[in-house]
Amino acid sequence: MKKMIALSILVFRISVNCFSQNNQIDEELIKSLIQKFSIMWTHQNGAQIAEQVISENFLYIVNQRSYNKKQYLSFLISILRDNKPMSHTHEIYNIQVKDNIAYEYGKIIMVLKNGTIQNIKTLNIFIKENEEWKLISNLPVEMMKAVLQD
Repeated sequence: MKKMIALSILVFRISVNCFSQNNQIDEELIKSLIQKFSIMWTHQNGAQIAEQVISENFLYIVNQRSYNKKQYLSFLISILRDNKPMSHTHEIYNIQVKDNIAYEYGKIIMVLKNGTIQNIKTLNIFIKENEEWKLISNLPVEMMKAVLQD
């Protein structure tokens, strides 16, 4: 009986450890995607980077307007052509991985050409497609609060 209990505890610990390692690996993969976002916003080839990191089912919502992947890429190309930010950083507050979905809450700091600094809290939602993490949606937190308070 003692051997059975000891074996059960051992199996449980190994399972918990494997799950924890998988979450850590997923979090690191998501962090590397987030790093690509900053590059995406500050380089002329940003649309090509976006093409690689966003899901085919991507949905972007800002200022009460929604964009699918194709529309978002066009939007991004126009920004990079006409008003590319001078810098873009992303501070990660929290990442939660649940099976094939992950949520990241963080803050974007963007310096525009005219020197204006934008601080935007954001919620990114990722999905694991074909064993690869992709961004499926990005929602500005303040906009979400305003919509939910009405």
